[in-house]
Amino acid sequence: MEQKKEAVYLINDERYLHLRENGAGVGFATYNKVTGEPLESGQISEKNLPPDGRNAISAARNWYLFELSDDDRKAIQQESVKILENIPQAGIGRRRIWEPETLPRDIRLINSHYDDLYRIPDGGVIQVDYPDGHSFTARVEHLDDYHFDMGGLGNVFHICQFAEVMERNHADFYPEIQT
Repeated sequence: MEQKKEAVYLINDERYLHLRENGAGVGFATYNKVTGEPLESGQISEKNLPPDGRNAISAARNWYLFELSDDDRKAIQQESVKILENIPQAGIGRRRIWEPETLPRDIRLINSHYDDLYRIPDGGVIQVDYPDGHSFTARVEHLDDYHFDMGGLGNVFHICQFAEVMERNHADFYPEIQT
């Protein structure tokens, strides 16, 4: 899987943290989840990132959380970059029109009524919880706009098929929560 150059994280189910690599390190911006209002923005210098340039997004996320942010962290969820599409200041809507290949691929998860529930970044992890208490996590890989591989073992699902299987089994599914 290719190195991430951009990522979005949902922090405490309250705000989005948008990180994007640039020539000077990693730029960041945060947005209110409900209103889309920009909260803060800035730059994480490359001197605060790994010298080999690897894992810059993960390092920038941790730098922001532990050095720049003063809030209590309860839960961190990785989201699709496209979740910011309706926030003009994020620039995702504009990039989707003019530079679609610059947006990271994602997997659309829906319910059996075809309502969008989540967009999981390519290579992201989902958790599935069954009513009997059994649960598991699995990495999902984008194949095309309607298909994904779950677990990397050739478990290919159409997004509608996955929704129907989850409903039939009364299972809940959602992006893995990182704490």
